Amino acid sequence: MKINLEKNIIESNRGGQKIAYKGYFYNFKEDLNDCVIWRCNSRGCNAVLETNFTYDLVDIGVHSHLKDEIKYNRVLLIQKAKKRALVSSESTRNIVLNVLKNNKELHVPLDLKRFNSMVSKERKSNNFTEVKGYDIPMELQVTENNKRFLFYDSGMEDKNRVVIFTTEKNLSLLEFSDVLLCDGTCWEMGHQLPSSVVFVHIKSIY
Repeated sequence: MKINLEKNIIESNRGGQKIAYKGYFYNFKEDLNDCVIWRCNSRGCNAVLETNFTYDLVDIGVHSHLKDEIKYNRVLLIQKAKKRALVSSESTRNIVLNVLKNNKELHVPLDLKRFNSMVSKERKSNNFTEVKGYDIPMELQVTENNKRFLFYDSGMEDKNRVVIFTTEKNLSLLEFSDVLLCDGTCWEMGHQLPSSVVFVHIKSIY
């Protein structure tokens, strides 16, 4: 049975990739012709983990030291909280509480003040382009088949800017459909992301 480690990849302190697996961390070492080599990040340990290019586990070496479960779990909790901070509209406090609640198997002693600070810093580091002052490039205004995709834009001067993406075909389907179903997401995140996104689905009744 293949073991795929793609979900075990986390970001290193230097912004690179490393693998977290069974209590150990492996830093990327090198690409070979048919595999990727990852080396244990503990100083003095020469154990390596080998994967193919789709992150299936190929081989794993023997470590010269015991695993540090507390450090391992703490790093995983921090990584999960940072990832959530980049996509969630929750407050920093709620992100931390929810990550702890949803990952009880990883519970370890934590400095909550420092944990909150790291999550908050991660959110602030994500510099989004200000949508209301963003000129939509041509490659985003058409489909891959070079068909019109941007059908309406109230403009950069509009503080409540509205942008509509669709296609001629979808507009025709919309016109002759009996049922329209809409769902959307609204949020206020403190940066300049769109405050709402609405999707329209159609269903014909014959």
